[in-house]
Amino acid sequence: MQPFEIIFDKFKFISAKSFEYLPIAIIALTLIFLTYFMQKLWVKVVSRGFEKIGLRSTLKELAKKLISVGIWSIGIIIVCPLLFPSVTFGHLFTALGLSTVAIGFALKDVFENFIAGIMILARETFTINDLIACNNFEGRVEKITIRDTHIRRSDGHRVIIPNAILYKNPVKVSSPVEQYRITLSCTISYENAVETVKNAIEKAIKKTPHLCDKNKTNVYAQNFSSGAIDYQIEIWLSKSIPQNQCIHSLICQIQSALKAAHITIMQPYFSISPPHIR
Repeated sequence: MQPFEIIFDKFKFISAKSFEYLPIAIIALTLIFLTYFMQKLWVKVVSRGFEKIGLRSTLKELAKKLISVGIWSIGIIIVCPLLFPSVTFGHLFTALGLSTVAIGFALKDVFENFIAGIMILARETFTINDLIACNNFEGRVEKITIRDTHIRRSDGHRVIIPNAILYKNPVKVSSPVEQYRITLSCTISYENAVETVKNAIEKAIKKTPHLCDKNKTNVYAQNFSSGAIDYQIEIWLSKSIPQNQCIHSLICQIQSALKAAHITIMQPYFSISPPHIR
């Protein structure tokens, strides 16, 4: 019977202690819920305040994340001494200082991406829907978080890039615009006068539908090649019209115009340098 008595005594001791700590546990749980609701409340208040003053969306997201981290940190610092009476605020700050060094070495990459994310959001290096290119990554920005940035490539795949890579390397940013310019090149025989070729191409451009700002179109001889002259054609397209459709119509018009003027197109017929905006 002695083993059962020992177990029964231990159970009574644990039960008594549990009832002693029950009010403290309820208070701690209440403080945790209060911290949660305070975090939600302050995020809403700050969001509405930033909307009224017209602050950038990236700065709003950064402020909301920092406020959330700050409120939860204060809540945890208050709750810990309640649950563990032997732990004082001095112990917490001492442990925090020592653990920061150890965690800093262990999670160096995480903190590096965290700081880089704050700098990207604060400086607004790029925003949602911008087209960016960095190293071998290129795509449209879908989401920017504290740790990483999500982009959607032209083939539909999503790529998640750590913010440290975007912060430490050159990034090419193409902001969304209503109109954009592309460049086409074609090679014409020496037998045709430059002005004749230019006039024929300009007439073809004027007949091509869906082009924007046709008066801004540029056609000029670029350089000499083997037995021919290279011409460069700069045109403006609308974002609302598919790029392939516009290029197809333009090439058909140019080919017809050059053929009607008895102008010979040399090899290669056309080369296209599309922009980084789709």
